[in-house]
Amino acid sequence: LAGELVKKGHEVCFVTLTDNGDSPEYLQLLDGAERRLLFKRRYPGPLRFVQFSRGWRPFRRLIMEFKPDVVYSALEWTNWIAARAVASISRPPAFIAGMRTGTWELGGVPWRRRYPNTCLARHASRVPIDGLIANSRPGLETAHRIGFQASINRVVFNGIDTNRFKPDDKTRAAFRDQVGIAESTMLIGTVGRLDPQKDHQNLFTAFSSVREKHSTASLLCVGSGPHDYARSLRNVASELGISDAVHWLEHCTDMASVYSSLDCFVQSSLTEGFPNVLGEAMSCGVPCVATDVGESASLLGPEGLVVPHSDSDRLAKAILDSLAEPSRFSSAARDRVKEHFSVNAMVEQTVFVFEEVLRGVHR
Repeated sequence: LAGELVKKGHEVCFVTLTDNGDSPEYLQLLDGAERRLLFKRRYPGPLRFVQFSRGWRPFRRLIMEFKPDVVYSALEWTNWIAARAVASISRPPAFIAGMRTGTWELGGVPWRRRYPNTCLARHASRVPIDGLIANSRPGLETAHRIGFQASINRVVFNGIDTNRFKPDDKTRAAFRDQVGIAESTMLIGTVGRLDPQKDHQNLFTAFSSVREKHSTASLLCVGSGPHDYARSLRNVASELGISDAVHWLEHCTDMASVYSSLDCFVQSSLTEGFPNVLGEAMSCGVPCVATDVGESASLLGPEGLVVPHSDSDRLAKAILDSLAEPSRFSSAARDRVKEHFSVNAMVEQTVFVFEEVLRGVHR
């Protein structure tokens, strides 16, 4: 978003809390945007909470220096920091907060992430929010349910970079060779952190049923998580007798090659907002199966298969159906992303909200 705003002639200051050693590819997206760090270093342990709670002061100084028309933040603590800083300025810029969490049920969001949004909701009269942009309808509903309101509330779906995420037979072959998976092997994949919300256990159960029909099929799990939870998932795979068919990959910078290597992408989550990985897989022309959570069904439309969450039998059947008719979904899925979920559409809709806020509630 920041990089594309610069290309459209807007002046952008992109602020991150700390320097996380971002990859050159990531930084290239920000080409032309001024980049600032809020904290010189990351405080350890409980001191991180203190650092966040005081972060509005350096951000206020940055606002006074840069003099933006609009401050747009995203995620919980950055929303609080931005709101607190804007509220302390006598002639403040417009403030638009972002909501990226689909739902807070199922224990998926820890208290340290709930706390700043709860504070914003509780002190809404003292910290006015001109606009709220959620990347999913469940996310907007969640915000309203906890009392997180704004004068203008809109849903803007994330944009998928279809130039980066596209089918590529060469990278498909290279990646499969790298991880030791033959071209003739049916490869099913999932991408996401190792977390109960992603419900890998349900996927493993479904995959064990798929193996009854495709005995040589493999499952690729891309993502990392707490060591104990990762070990518990490996134990589940072992108990189901599929350990030898599950390939684990903690991190990969070239995700387009990962998606291209798959015969079917599966999202088995219990909850989602807007699932970027699903859109990226679709953009790579991969047949997709997803649980009916968040915006998954809206994203897939008729170009993929949607099943209820926590239903391993329905999930297994959908995977088998997808493998049986790959041509039914592949090209149409990419076309759908290009038409409805492009980066350009996201940028245009976001700018429209900026202008709506500046014309209307913030004068």
